[in-house]
Amino acid sequence: MTYHMDRKRIGRSAVVAVALMGASSVAPAAPAKGTWGRTIGTLCFEGIPDTARRSTATSNDNGVEVAHFKVDYVHKDKEPWPLVRVFRDIPGVPHPLASCGELTGQVVFEGSVKRMAVDAGRETAAGEAKAVFYLPEGSLRIELVRAKAVMTLYGGSMQLGRSADKVTSGRAWISNAGPIVAQAGQPAQGGIALASWGRELAGARIVMPGTETAQTLDLTAGNSNTTVLLPLAGGAASFLDGVFSASNVPFTAASAAFPGVQFGTFKGAANAVALSASKGKVRFEARKLAYSAASARFAAPHSSVATGAAKGAIASLTASAGNGGDHIALDDVAIAGLHTDAGDCDYRYDGAPLAAAAACKLAVASAAAGAQGWRFEANKPSAAFAPAVVRSAGAVVLTSAVDGGAETFDGVVKDASVRLGALELDKQQVSLGNPAQQDKRLRMPFSFSAAPATGAWSLLLADGKLSVEGTLEQASARGALTLDPADAGAWAVDVDKDELVFSGKASVTHQPWLYGARPAFGALGLAFRAASDLHVTKDGATGTLYARAGALVLTDPVVTLGEQQGGMVLTGPHKFEGAVGLAIDLASGKGSIHDGLLHVSKVSLATRPGLAGDLGAIRIHQGEASVGELRANFDGGKGALSIKDVALKAERLESKPLAPDTGSGNQLAWSGVLQDGTGIESITGDIARRGDDGALTVENVVISNARLALADIRMGQGSALRFTGGKLALALERLADKELRASLLLTDSRLSSSTPSAHGKFDANVGIKSFSAQVTGGTPAAPTGQGRLLTTALQLQTDTSIEIRESCDGKPDFQGVPARAAIATGPIALDLVIDGGALKGQGAALVTLASLRSTASYECRAKLVNWVISKERRAYYDYPCPTWRKPFRMCDGWTMIAPEISVGFSRVIKVRSLDVAGMFSVMSLKLDGTGQIKACGKAGAIVPLADISYYIKPDSSLPLADKVIDAVTDFTARPFSSALVSGIGVLAGAILPNTSDGLCL
Repeated sequence: MTYHMDRKRIGRSAVVAVALMGASSVAPAAPAKGTWGRTIGTLCFEGIPDTARRSTATSNDNGVEVAHFKVDYVHKDKEPWPLVRVFRDIPGVPHPLASCGELTGQVVFEGSVKRMAVDAGRETAAGEAKAVFYLPEGSLRIELVRAKAVMTLYGGSMQLGRSADKVTSGRAWISNAGPIVAQAGQPAQGGIALASWGRELAGARIVMPGTETAQTLDLTAGNSNTTVLLPLAGGAASFLDGVFSASNVPFTAASAAFPGVQFGTFKGAANAVALSASKGKVRFEARKLAYSAASARFAAPHSSVATGAAKGAIASLTASAGNGGDHIALDDVAIAGLHTDAGDCDYRYDGAPLAAAAACKLAVASAAAGAQGWRFEANKPSAAFAPAVVRSAGAVVLTSAVDGGAETFDGVVKDASVRLGALELDKQQVSLGNPAQQDKRLRMPFSFSAAPATGAWSLLLADGKLSVEGTLEQASARGALTLDPADAGAWAVDVDKDELVFSGKASVTHQPWLYGARPAFGALGLAFRAASDLHVTKDGATGTLYARAGALVLTDPVVTLGEQQGGMVLTGPHKFEGAVGLAIDLASGKGSIHDGLLHVSKVSLATRPGLAGDLGAIRIHQGEASVGELRANFDGGKGALSIKDVALKAERLESKPLAPDTGSGNQLAWSGVLQDGTGIESITGDIARRGDDGALTVENVVISNARLALADIRMGQGSALRFTGGKLALALERLADKELRASLLLTDSRLSSSTPSAHGKFDANVGIKSFSAQVTGGTPAAPTGQGRLLTTALQLQTDTSIEIRESCDGKPDFQGVPARAAIATGPIALDLVIDGGALKGQGAALVTLASLRSTASYECRAKLVNWVISKERRAYYDYPCPTWRKPFRMCDGWTMIAPEISVGFSRVIKVRSLDVAGMFSVMSLKLDGTGQIKACGKAGAIVPLADISYYIKPDSSLPLADKVIDAVTDFTARPFSSALVSGIGVLAGAILPNTSDGLCL
């Protein structure tokens, strides 16, 4: 800084170069003989020999004489030592000519002058009220010995001339870093720069970032020079140049904040601390700062890590600081080489959890405002970025780098187990990419890979059981993880088609996963790839894997030639011809053959324990089918199956249920015990692909040229007529889901049915000599064709009612006598039409017996008239009924003398029993396909026998008389009633309904 003075105005004022506080005067020191000195603000010196001061010029400024001078002094041995002092505040002057040593006040610095030089000094009217003293910048240079000082710096005390353990030589150098201007009665302007060595700074106050509480530091400059600025107006010093340092410095703070990281309850100790200044700029540095904290939080624009208790070290912490003030305030803080060991660690990205661990390590290479980077590492984390997808037995390493406010993220999950639905890959290294926001969700690209000849793979079934596991040679995948910061469970993993590829071997099969069997691949390798897009969430997985095997042996697979529960076991083992492609459902873990050929001879299909098996529309119970040749050709998960030369052995065979039992049913549905001579020429079908391939599923099954011989027959289903017993010879020319051509012959059986009627039920029981049928079309559920039925005997029974055409008291009019009618006939021949599985047709029989019997008694009573013969008579009288208040009270009373006598007459019909027997001259039998048998006949002779009373009964009002009258009239009316019924004749219409076809059941 250069100071310019206007000579014409020097007597009036001085140009202020540096603003200073305090008041000053320019006074000559009380001179010793032949010496020179001055007091300038808080600075004073004395004892400089006059010979050292030399006037160089004089000038006039508005009538004021200005003296120009120089000083060049070097101390000589045995000469008195000139004195220099600096006071904290403007010193007191005990008398006008007080010397420097006589001034009063707190001395912060003093020393003996060894050398002194002043260049271009100026002063006017020394000792007068208008005196001015001026030193240009850099014009003052003083070298001191035996210097001593106690100055305030950063709220601490700077001591000169004494180190921690000894008194030093106290050498110091004074210069003016800027102009010094002092005018009597006004504050001095400017200051002196004091350079020295061998001093300490004790109790300097420092405020750590992130807290407002100051703590103290004890620093030393050692043997290096430091320079401080002492303002001449008084006050604290400022640090200009040099280094203060300390070792093993403790730091404590309720919280401490460094770029990107904040610690709670911070305690630390720095191996070395340095406070350095150069050219007026001050830097603070702490090295090897070991610390512990109750908590730590690392923050970046997107990433954050929160931990519990933490401990570690910071290699270096640097910051800028002011030159002075009451404490060291740290700005522009930067750290490097931070390492933290912490517990209860939680890593999040935009609030979405990525990793959690009981313990973790964090490393920060460097961190400053707007630029930082860290590395998060946790061994065996308790949760990874999608806990149901990734588990790590090794380390999770996540890194964040911030530059200019933009964050770049990546991560690695080592020794990871990756679970994608039913597939699990072990010993993987998962790499995470930089996430991006997508519809308020976080989408993070990832990839994983396994080193050659490491790792393992396994498949799990839908219930979580381990199905198959194997060794892994190599694996790679790329996909994306989607996270919802608002819902930790709303994650999803997506892998595009062909973006998952791995190869290995199958080593152990624990559970059946391929058609209900355990496949064997031997030592041959498997190559896998994603055959479709894969999608995994907490609710399940979708997608298909494709695996290629050089050879495949399948032991006891389940083949479904119909419904899933009707699968049969193809007893093995069976080896596929050539390479095989497998399709594995990612959700269930079950496999199916995608492409390949299975061609075997002389094998068997056996039912599973406790389950029936299906051969198309034929169901087998406790049996097996011996197969001459089986050929399954797979292509694209589908294909064709062909089975030839089938011989059956079974406890029982049946056609699969074709209708519900509550419906009309199918009268050709059959079941029976298998006899010898049964076989099937061929079974063909289409191999289907289902979502849950628990069995090799074959659809559109066609059975050709089957010959079945059965005994103990049950034929009929639902509400159809039921054939039971006998033998059945069944020839199936073609049996498919929607096609049936067959013939059957049923012998020595019975046909029975029981159906509701208007008054109870209708029972039919027919002896079958033979029933032959030819099915020429339709489906198994609704076949069509013709048939012929020959019966050996017919028995029909039905509940009916014989109406009494009279009104009755206490019940509806025209009630009937409950009865049961029965018909028995001989052989009948019926020509039938098979229509949708129902039998329709009719036949006739001669000489049919019929009977009708009442099943309960019946009485009908109706009152005709009621006559009163004499009315009731009473005698009335008074009698005493006293009370306490009315001792003479009287009451009314009466006594019945004669009761009322009346006689009524009722009409009574009483049926005790009814028994009618007869016969029909011709009886027809009709099947209408509804499951009922209709029988009608022409009436022949009918003999009724009845116990019926019909009479008029008087009723007396006297109970005893009524009993006598009832007994007499009931007994006397019986002969009359029987004769009446006998005279009526044939009760045909009362026994059976009389229609145009005759009397019908």
